[in-house]
Amino acid sequence: MSQEQSNKTDDKRKDAWDKADIVIKGIGIAVISGAITLYGIWANNSREREAEINRKAQLFVQTMSKREASESDLRAKMFEQLMNHYFEKKDEEAQLLFLKLIALNFQEYLNVKPLFEHLDRKLTSSLHRMELRRVAKDTIGRQIVELEGSGGEVWEEPGWLEKGKVTPAGPLQLELLGVSEDRIRIRTLPEDEDGFEVTYFDMPYVDNSTINAMRYSVVLAEARPKENKARIKIIIFPENYLSPRDRPRMDCLITDLLKNQEAPAPVKK
Repeated sequence: MSQEQSNKTDDKRKDAWDKADIVIKGIGIAVISGAITLYGIWANNSREREAEINRKAQLFVQTMSKREASESDLRAKMFEQLMNHYFEKKDEEAQLLFLKLIALNFQEYLNVKPLFEHLDRKLTSSLHRMELRRVAKDTIGRQIVELEGSGGEVWEEPGWLEKGKVTPAGPLQLELLGVSEDRIRIRTLPEDEDGFEVTYFDMPYVDNSTINAMRYSVVLAEARPKENKARIKIIIFPENYLSPRDRPRMDCLITDLLKNQEAPAPVKK
């Protein structure tokens, strides 16, 4: 092969490599440009999704605040009217009715025990007094159901607890110190020396205590002073307990925020 032919062959090879280099560089530039474009679209969608989540969260909080303010105003007016009617009425049946409405609608917002005790002292009819205790029992029952539904536990003494005796089982050791017509005195062992009273009107939401970081309430189911014995229930509150007026609002807020975060935002075309 002559020198001239060899040079032509080398030139052809060089041209081929130059063309291949141009093609490869072109493809590389196209790939990089495409990757940058896709990243830009992804980053933009991520920012839009985050902005949408924040917007929904802010809107939800504002809506909840307005709704709570409206509900608070309505409840305040309703409470004022019920209380006015309760104290204005002299008829025992009417007072029982209004107290029942107050307990039904505001048991988580205030301690209704003084109202029950106040009316119990005023009632002259034994039938009305029985009805008052039934209303209190229903109110306590609703609170127990709410606490159970939130993860709490209810333990009921299987039999009668006699004076001087200690609960044989259950989450706490309770000793019955005394029994009267409408209340008992008990103490928790071994720390409590003086004990505390439990009446038919003690409500778990308000009348509760703690021992070893465990919140509990004792409910009087029935007292028999002549026989010096009583039936009780022990309610163990769920851990990290929140009052009913706070828990629904916070649960709703958390649930909605989680839904907003999990739901993918639509990709704009």
